[in-house]
Amino acid sequence: RLVRWSRVLHVGWIAYWIALTFLLHTPKPPKPPISFSQKGLVVHFTTFALLTAGCALVHRSRDRLWGRGWALVWSLVFITYGAASELAQPLTGRHPDPADFAANASGVLVAMAIVMGLGRRWRTGNG
Repeated sequence: RLVRWSRVLHVGWIAYWIALTFLLHTPKPPKPPISFSQKGLVVHFTTFALLTAGCALVHRSRDRLWGRGWALVWSLVFITYGAASELAQPLTGRHPDPADFAANASGVLVAMAIVMGLGRRWRTGNG
């Protein structure tokens, strides 16, 4: 069961969040001659989706129900975190990008929708 792995999942999720914070706020290396802007948006989407899904997994591993209230609170936390990280980028020589924020927020919302759907299946025993 997940409960046995609760502490490992929790530590891993926190480590992931710390690594994400570091990567989002380190100065950007020089741009390569070919730009992959769409790839950057996929990376933003994926990192925030993983952050959200990791939070849900940690929460679930502690045998807690993942209700709408928790989903809303954590969604707001992660969306605010994404906005703050974009706004703080000028402090590290980077430039905030509204498209990056949109990808961050989309990753949170899509992951949360999936988690909520899976949560319903877990509670009803259909999955």
